[in-house]
Amino acid sequence: MPEPRQVGQRSEAELIARLEARHGATSPVVRQGIGDDSAVLTLPPKSLASIDSCVEGRHFDPGRMGWADIGWRAVSTALSDLAAMGGRPLVHLLAINMPASLREDDFTSLVDGLAEAAEHSASVLVGGNLGAAEAVSITTTVIGQASRPVGRTGGQVGDRLVVSGTLGLAALGREAILFGGVASEAARQAFLRPEPAWGAAALFSAGGASAMIDVTDGLALDLSRLLHPGASGADLRREALVAALGGDQSADLERALYGGDDYCLVAAVPESAWPKLQAEFSAKRLSLSSIGQLSREPGLRLDGQEIRVAGYDHFGGRRP
Repeated sequence: MPEPRQVGQRSEAELIARLEARHGATSPVVRQGIGDDSAVLTLPPKSLASIDSCVEGRHFDPGRMGWADIGWRAVSTALSDLAAMGGRPLVHLLAINMPASLREDDFTSLVDGLAEAAEHSASVLVGGNLGAAEAVSITTTVIGQASRPVGRTGGQVGDRLVVSGTLGLAALGREAILFGGVASEAARQAFLRPEPAWGAAALFSAGGASAMIDVTDGLALDLSRLLHPGASGADLRREALVAALGGDQSADLERALYGGDDYCLVAAVPESAWPKLQAEFSAKRLSLSSIGQLSREPGLRLDGQEIRVAGYDHFGGRRP
């Protein structure tokens, strides 16, 4: 059999053409996309912009994950920052650095995963950059729009804390995929193919959520980012956090609080808005759980007992 081709045997123009061919969607906000020095866009009011990176050896392990899944995660996790503001995606840009020795088939799978995630979230690729590096890294810049952007620090004492999705499910899947273990297919897919919570984001934004964030680094750490001098604490309920995931309630609680990679939304909601919001989530068959409330007393507490603020930190160590 012939040796597999490597990306270093292709020109940059050929690799860009492959990306462009796979990302064929268009958008009314795009006047000029791939092929020029800059994209030319006509953006609506209250546009949102964010950027995120996925680095081999830090965020993904190609020895245990497929390249299509790696591509999906790179785009979807970046787009989730738009959902965290109550927005929706418009366009994105990709900067891909990789070794010349990367197999061409692996690059094709990566491109497929990038495109599948973009198609799933209706985001259009408008440009980016390819470069050589010792390891693969993917940086995604996302641009979106929100009718009412929801920030992190608008929550008030007494606001109800609610979560879309299942906390800890992705952590269970991550453990099985990266370290070996037993997990359901739903748990594995929650880690490999996270989906930004677009439906929940729209309902939270329109329904009066006062603060919001996506759960990427673990509930405890991300929830601490919603706290501010006007509402500097949160009281959580254990029974609302423990889902029947792995059969061990203590481990499930640890995953829910500190696991991360959930890409669901945690929002602060005024009590007056809660009944209608709950009904709207139910009508659309979207998951919604009430897990506690914001308080004046500083710190995070679970059933009245203080808990540590910890989670995934790029520079302060990995997940506990």
